[in-house]
Amino acid sequence: MTSVQKKMSGSKVRNLFPILTWLSHYNWKDLRFDVIAGIAVAGLIIPESMGIAGVAGVEPQHGLYAILIALFLYAIFGSGRRSVVSVPSAMALLTASAIATLALTAYEDVLAAVVTITFLTGLILLIMAVLRLGLLANFISYPVMKGFLFGLALTIIIGQVPKLLGIEKGEGNFFEQLWSIIGSLSQTSQVTLALSIIAVIILYVLEERFKKPGVLALFIISLCASYLLNWESAGVELVGTIPAGLPAFSVPQMNPDLIFLVIPAAIGIAFVCFSESVAIGDEVAEKHNDDVNPNQELIAVAATNIGSSFAQGIGTGVSMSATHVGDNSGSRSQMTLIIAGLTVLVTLLYLTGVFYYLPEFVLGVIVIFAVKGALKVRLMASYYGTLPLDFYCAILALFGVLVFEVLVGLLLAVIIAIGLVILRMSNEKGTLLGQMPDGRFMDLSHHPEAREIEGVKILRLDITMFYANAPMIKTHLLNLIREDPQPKVLIIDMEAHHLHLDISSARVLEKVVKEAHEKDVQVTFVGVHTVTMSDMEKEGLVELAGRDRFKHTIQEALLDVDTR
Repeated sequence: MTSVQKKMSGSKVRNLFPILTWLSHYNWKDLRFDVIAGIAVAGLIIPESMGIAGVAGVEPQHGLYAILIALFLYAIFGSGRRSVVSVPSAMALLTASAIATLALTAYEDVLAAVVTITFLTGLILLIMAVLRLGLLANFISYPVMKGFLFGLALTIIIGQVPKLLGIEKGEGNFFEQLWSIIGSLSQTSQVTLALSIIAVIILYVLEERFKKPGVLALFIISLCASYLLNWESAGVELVGTIPAGLPAFSVPQMNPDLIFLVIPAAIGIAFVCFSESVAIGDEVAEKHNDDVNPNQELIAVAATNIGSSFAQGIGTGVSMSATHVGDNSGSRSQMTLIIAGLTVLVTLLYLTGVFYYLPEFVLGVIVIFAVKGALKVRLMASYYGTLPLDFYCAILALFGVLVFEVLVGLLLAVIIAIGLVILRMSNEKGTLLGQMPDGRFMDLSHHPEAREIEGVKILRLDITMFYANAPMIKTHLLNLIREDPQPKVLIIDMEAHHLHLDISSARVLEKVVKEAHEKDVQVTFVGVHTVTMSDMEKEGLVELAGRDRFKHTIQEALLDVDTR
């Protein structure tokens, strides 16, 4: 192997394992900042993961197992210097929604199904990484994703309310669960309700007013109060015994029938996991002028989910709340995750015994505060004033989650996203250009100072022309050459068209050129890319229009224009 080959091989290994780069260049003066941030992150995600495990339908320790593995694996594979992994509530609820359709009764079967979904989610993410599908992070539009997550947050919150009231949890969609709560209000535990209100106030004051780590404080206060005041005797439901020690590592059981039933859910969960991970990572990276590699993030979250499944954990991904806590606490690198992971490890080995006295309502309050950030009312309202179509699509995605089951809501969000893309691309008809006083060519509808050149029509295609928008473009072009007075020259700017020219588009351009020739209108194409030019030659368009009718720029096309 030559020195160049060795260098390239070493570069690939470092790209696959970012820890080899950041750890070798680590500034050990930053360790104190990462230690503080790591402990702060652990203080949030330890109780949070226990609560979100309940959302997924499993016991609290499975949330702890998940974050233990995920923190170390993301530190090895993750590209986000300040991204923090945890157990996202969205993934947990999607998992629970999939499990609900299986009608499982035995807890062991539920746990096995959750672990299978977690493994399949990681496997799908890994396949996406191999196929380099990182670009899919931008597939669902931002407003549609925000509407989906808004509905998801409301569904999670309504599922936690029974814990705050001390009543049985209902089943079904958001509105069915709400109706169940209303019907059970007479059974509310007054003690649990009063303590829940106090817990909400404590968390709100600490986090919203004083910007302090309220989750950890509430966690400690409630544990001490529950033990000293014997809340269990007052009817307050407690978490109970959590096994001490490390998880039992094993390969997830792959039941073909179960895989067939849950694979659609795993695909949806993988998509949400990746989209959220990249979006959150990009947000904090931009703040510090860092970069997040979408394809490397696929590898990282694939590893965390596969690793979690081997430890009987639930789904993992980059967490917005944990990432913000780490960043606000002074995190400098992925060392924060290692410190947080060591804290979780110590907790599992020596501190799980104290969790017996943790009230269930506290976990409910923690989960509600963890997802409330997704309730972006002002952001949703702002869409109505600026982008009404995006607003209605976001609302549709939101109510899709509330009215239907969560997975149907996710499918609806994807359908809306695809519909938006098709709608916007199919309505593309091109932009009519005029010449500015400084010689540039700009959109006539947005620049009143731009002027049309007498006898010349210039149409710019703003996106790739294809079969869906070809009819709209054809209508616009034909209307231009049929105007009265009739132009002498029609210039078509195709610089935005980078792909192959499909047959439908070629037929449209052929129709336009033929009619233009019949009306003695000269058609000139500008900015045609090599691959498109090849297709136009194969379809006979170059011969029809004339090879000399293809120019590099509009200015060049105008040099031999005679409008007399």
